Amino acid sequence: MAPQISYAKATLNYPLYSAAFDPYNRGYLLVGGGGGEGRSGVPNKITLLDVSSRSAIEEVGEIDLPRTEDSVNTLANLGTSAGVIALAGINSSTEDCKRGQNEHFRTYSVVYPEPKTGKGSKKNANGAQDEKQTPGKIEPLSKCRVFSTQKDDRARVDAYQRILRLSPATIKPGKHHGNKRIGAIATGLAKESELVVFNGTVTRPDEKDIIRRITPPKAAEVIDMDIAEPDDGYFLLTYATDGEVFLGEIAYDFTKRKAKGKLSDPHKIFSMPFPDVFESPTGRSKFRFVRFLTADHLLLLQNHITSNGKVCELVIMKVYPSGGPGDILLRKRFSKRLGPSVGMDVCALDADETTGARQFAVAVAGQDRSIVVLTVDYSGKKTDQFGPFRTVTTIKDVHAHTITKVVFSPFIPPAKYTAASSKPFLFLASTSISHTVSVEHIPLTTTTTSTDTPRHLLSPPQSALTALSAISSPLIYLAAFLLVSTIVLQSFFDYRTATSNSPAVQLIPNAIRQPLSHLRDAFSQMNAARQQPTPKLRELRQRVLPAKPHSTPLEPGKAVLVTAPETEGMGGKLLAELHHDEAVLHADPGARRWEELSKREQESWKGRLVRAGEWAVEEGETVLKGVFFSGLAGFVGEAARE
Repeated sequence: MAPQISYAKATLNYPLYSAAFDPYNRGYLLVGGGGGEGRSGVPNKITLLDVSSRSAIEEVGEIDLPRTEDSVNTLANLGTSAGVIALAGINSSTEDCKRGQNEHFRTYSVVYPEPKTGKGSKKNANGAQDEKQTPGKIEPLSKCRVFSTQKDDRARVDAYQRILRLSPATIKPGKHHGNKRIGAIATGLAKESELVVFNGTVTRPDEKDIIRRITPPKAAEVIDMDIAEPDDGYFLLTYATDGEVFLGEIAYDFTKRKAKGKLSDPHKIFSMPFPDVFESPTGRSKFRFVRFLTADHLLLLQNHITSNGKVCELVIMKVYPSGGPGDILLRKRFSKRLGPSVGMDVCALDADETTGARQFAVAVAGQDRSIVVLTVDYSGKKTDQFGPFRTVTTIKDVHAHTITKVVFSPFIPPAKYTAASSKPFLFLASTSISHTVSVEHIPLTTTTTSTDTPRHLLSPPQSALTALSAISSPLIYLAAFLLVSTIVLQSFFDYRTATSNSPAVQLIPNAIRQPLSHLRDAFSQMNAARQQPTPKLRELRQRVLPAKPHSTPLEPGKAVLVTAPETEGMGGKLLAELHHDEAVLHADPGARRWEELSKREQESWKGRLVRAGEWAVEEGETVLKGVFFSGLAGFVGEAARE
């Protein structure tokens, strides 16, 4: 069964667009939003929330921002001993933007409340002194422009800081402070898209703190991005546009405030394929979110447009930082009821100290205002494998209106674990334009490792059925055996009755036999009509074309030739063979690659290939690319006459 998830909800007086947890999971959540510029009665604010209680969310600090500027679009936190430094994306006024003075990058000092026990405080039911709190403080620190100035007035007004990401915060064993971090911001609605990587240890980054300015190819807008830190001072940056994914490396010296060595542009690792117009006329799918799972694996969420509506899908991709395209390892498609995704986040739970095995929690928010929580297991670097996605729970109707942000609290395992200690929880926060913030408290379980150090997990629903499945599996096998045996015996008796004068024996009632007969006839018709593609053409193609880019084919310099003897009709067989000299085929005017054929010729070849059993429509045209075709004229004329 699903874990017992509790939640707390609060309603503020402004729409919420951004949220960020304390990077060291100290029980605080920062949210921001507002009505933007010139909307009377709807303020722009940043609010500090105490979310440590599972029963209530408490407002402990707030700052009211100018209503002559835009609302808070993005938030991220840098930890301090007394609270956090909040980084925010807030556009300046329209007039300032037109003048090229859009100070969109803001920083705020956030000081957490200090608990204290006063003389007038009341005692609780246990006789202990209740704690009072001094309110938290949020004060502005700085604001500046980081993006390059757009060229025309309209672009200057429309462009805003759409995405803000910081590298992960970690505390290494034996240290009392966190690691140094870098950050990245990306434009939205800009005519000239830009992604800027900066030194995250300063509150007001100047040009010396700008590590890299990246212009996406074809001025494509950055949809999402993420940063990983495999080693001290060595970072990986990935970003996605609608149809492509890019990956780059950054080595940075925080002491010298400059990059180590020459930085190269992120390279493209994946491009969303365009659909076959004959199979899917609904359009190209689009990437929506991207997160690092490990330094070698990405989790991508893409939205698909199908004939039945919009659906979303999770994809795990193996990447190669040194170069080369990514490989898709695992997919998980959601039901169309969830609709396209509007939010996603990932939380990495603690890893096995020996093997590196760990579990990842994934949250996906849909257009139907529900959130699906899943897990996926990683086996560690030695075997480098992922288990299947497992749905933990689906939280329905989280908010009254559209969800704007979904974010996990960072998981920091307890320093010391004892059986008597309280069960750890994972916080999942979501915000909405309906002024509401909801925090789900998801309980974690522990499992022992080879070093006897407990590792934390989310409990998927399947685990509760393990004992039941152990009992029911033998019964299922026995029932299946009896059913098959009965059908075989009934077939034998029917045959004996039809070929001799033996009396009829009826083991299966007519009410069941008739549907089975119809089903059998239907399968017979399907098998008769179905064209089973032979592997010959595909196998020959695999021998002469590389399996992956930059790899060597099994038989280089050779080519696959498909010929159609003119003496045979439209239903005649085709001959697929391996030609020993590709150069000879290039010189033969009668032999042309699939890409060189006209649409009419391709359609004629498709029909002939299907009838000959060399190709099936469901294989797509990809298997035909690079193949030479010859002898088409004889049956193109017949196709025209038909």
